Amino acid sequence: MKRDCELNVSGNRMRHRLSSAVTHFLSQRFGPPEHVLSFVPVPAKPAWVPDDAKVDYLTWLHYLARLRDDFQIEISNLLEIGANYAQDAWFIGGKLDLSDLDIAVVEPIAGNAEVIRKNTGFRVFECAVTEREGDTSLWVPKDNVSAWGEASLGERTLGDQEAFREMRISGRPASGIVNQLGWSAVDLLKIDVEGFSASVLRSLGSHLGRTKVIQLETERLEFWKGQETEEVVFAILKAHGFVMVDYSLAPDGVQADSLWINSAFAGARALNRHTNEWQELRTGRGVSR
Repeated sequence: MKRDCELNVSGNRMRHRLSSAVTHFLSQRFGPPEHVLSFVPVPAKPAWVPDDAKVDYLTWLHYLARLRDDFQIEISNLLEIGANYAQDAWFIGGKLDLSDLDIAVVEPIAGNAEVIRKNTGFRVFECAVTEREGDTSLWVPKDNVSAWGEASLGERTLGDQEAFREMRISGRPASGIVNQLGWSAVDLLKIDVEGFSASVLRSLGSHLGRTKVIQLETERLEFWKGQETEEVVFAILKAHGFVMVDYSLAPDGVQADSLWINSAFAGARALNRHTNEWQELRTGRGVSR
């Protein structure tokens, strides 16, 4: 009977990993979910999200499967910095059964933030994340301020610089936002701020070392004036005990998405082949999976 249970658990784990691998492959090969709906069932975008807004649901299916199956990380809250219309926060929260009050989003574009407030119960912070409190410049597309994935705290150095204009918005450190939330720690932090991930990480202060999981976008080249490339971002994360568990470079060879786990929560283990149990390397205590 015990052997049957072990085989069943092992089979379920294998199916989860296979599903995650297929999902990741399809998202890399075919792009957004609307291109692969015939292969992988993903929900339609919320009604409030415009048709041209980017969705990363397939990527998040892969990430969440890794956190659950490989590392058994429990996530009880989510902070998304650079939320756009909060379509990713909506998807992640649903998959993790988070209540709206356990989800906080930071979105500097006033129109986007208002849409999120009207359609969700998420805790919304209408500002940019900066290392010091005060007004700052945000560079946005001239023809569509709300366009996904394009607004940045820096002017473009590559691409069509003339397609952007400057607007003034309020900025505040992420540490103040977490303090206002009243969370003892951030379980899952998502950062997509077009070139300024390093600044966001520094602005967390002591909260960074208590964060469990971080997913963020980085660049290998300077796309925006004043930005720090991924070598700086990765150095900050490693200095605070984070280990990279996933990395995906975009076809442009510049931008990449990566997933990091605080080593304090990674639970280093070794598999005992005789007992088919995982052993924690620090304590030697067997942990069944």
